[in-house]
Amino acid sequence: MTTPDSGDHAQLKDKNTTSSTLNSNSSGNNMNQSSTSTTLVTQEAISNETTTSKPQESSFEQAFFFGLTIDDAVNSTDNLMELFYNACKFNHLELVKRCVEEKHVNVNELFNNDYPLCIASHKGHIEIVRYLLAHDADVHLKRELNLSNARSNNRLTRANVTYGDSPLSLAVKYGFEDIAIELVEHGSEILNANNDFEKSPLQDAIRLNRIRVLNVFIDKLKKTKGTSNYDESLLLQKKGDILRQCLINDQIDALRIFVPNVWEELNSDFMFTVLSNLMLKNKIQSDRAFEVLETILDAIPTSKLKMYDFGDLLRRFLHILQAQFVTINDDRIQILYLRTSLLFTILKYHEIIDFTKYLDLLDVYFRAIYNSVENTGEGVNQIYEYIVRFYDNLILMGHLILTNNTVILKLLECEHVQRMQPIDMYLSWRARNPFLLKESCRLMIKNRLPTYKRAILEKLNLNDDTLSYLYYQR
Repeated sequence: MTTPDSGDHAQLKDKNTTSSTLNSNSSGNNMNQSSTSTTLVTQEAISNETTTSKPQESSFEQAFFFGLTIDDAVNSTDNLMELFYNACKFNHLELVKRCVEEKHVNVNELFNNDYPLCIASHKGHIEIVRYLLAHDADVHLKRELNLSNARSNNRLTRANVTYGDSPLSLAVKYGFEDIAIELVEHGSEILNANNDFEKSPLQDAIRLNRIRVLNVFIDKLKKTKGTSNYDESLLLQKKGDILRQCLINDQIDALRIFVPNVWEELNSDFMFTVLSNLMLKNKIQSDRAFEVLETILDAIPTSKLKMYDFGDLLRRFLHILQAQFVTINDDRIQILYLRTSLLFTILKYHEIIDFTKYLDLLDVYFRAIYNSVENTGEGVNQIYEYIVRFYDNLILMGHLILTNNTVILKLLECEHVQRMQPIDMYLSWRARNPFLLKESCRLMIKNRLPTYKRAILEKLNLNDDTLSYLYYQR
C-alpha cells in the first residue's frame, strides 16, 4: 500500500526532477515515514523562502524571458531586441544602457510594428527618451499602421493616413508635455507629410488642450518659412486650419495663444469663419459661444478691427442669418436672437460705425425674413419686435444717430420701413426721443468707469437684466 506521505513525495520528486529514490512500497516502517515527512517539510520551506526572497527584477525576467536572468537575456541574440524594447516600455534605464553600450543594439530597429522611442514616449518615460535621443534615436520614425484598426478609426479614414503615430504624436496624445517639448527641440515635425494638418501633433495639441506644447508649436511655426512663394510663415499658412480646430473644440486657452500671434493678418474672411462656426445651432445654444468670440476680439487691437472690411462681413453674416431662418416658431426666434447677438458682440469692440452705409443690406435682410413669415400668417409680430430691437441696439450703441435728419430720412425711405407700419412708427418716435432715461444713466456709468469690460461691470453687483443692458449696449 502507498502511504499519503509517499504520494506527496512522489509528486515533489516529479516536479523537481530529483534523482533520489524513495521507498514507495513502504512496509509500515513508521520511523521511515516520519523521516520522509520531515524532509518534505524542510524542502517546501526552503522552496518558499527562495521564492519570496527573489529580487524584484525576477518578475521582469519571468514576464518576458521565462526565467532567464538579465545577464543571460543580454547575452542572448534571440532575446536581445525584445529585452531592449521591453526595457524602454517598462522604464528600465540601466537595462537600456547595457543593451546600447555593451551590445550596440540598434535604437531605431522596428519591433512588433513599433520603435523604442515610440513606446518610451507613449509610456511617458522621459529619462529613457532623453537617453535614446542622445544615442541618435530618429524622431521621424512612425509606428507601422495596423490596417484593420485604421479602418475602424474615423479620424484615420478621413485623413487617408497610411502610417501610425510618431513619438511626438504619442507624447501629445497621452499628455506627456515635457517629452513632447524635448522631441520638438530635437527636430520632430509638428505637421504631417506635406505639412498636412489632419491628425498631426499640432491638431492633437489643440484638440486635447495641451497648452504648454501648443505654445512651443506656435512659436516654431512662426519661425518657420512657409512652403509657397509668398514671404510668410508656416503659422500664417496654417492659420485657417488652426482656427477651425480651436472653434470645433471651443478651445479658449488655445485661442488666447493663437490669435495674438496672427492678428496682424486677420481680415473679414477670418471673422466670417468664426461667426459661421458659432452660428451653428449646437454652438450658439452653448454657453461658450460668446466666450469664444470675446476671447478672439479681446486679442485684437481696436485699431486692427477698423482695418478689415466690415461691410463685407455684415453682408455675408446677414446672408447666413437669412438662409438659416426657414420657419417661424419660438425656438427659431430664440436662435435668431442668439445668432444676431454675435454681430452686436463684435460691434461692442468697434468704434462707431456709420450704418447708413449699410441700410441697403439691412433692407434686403429684413424684407426677406418678413416675407418668410408673412406667407404663413404666423410670427409677423415677432419679426416686428425683432427688427425694433435690432434698430434699438444700433441706436443705443451710437451706430445710427437719429438726431441727424439725414439718417432718419434715409431710414424712412427704406422699403421694409414703408411696408411695415410698426417699424415706421418706432423710428419716428425714436427720432424724437433719442435718449431714454436708462440710456442716460448708462452713459453716466460708462463715463465714470476706467474700462467697460464685463469683469468691471460685474463688480458693481447689478442684477442680471441691468448687467446685460449695460454690457451689450456699450
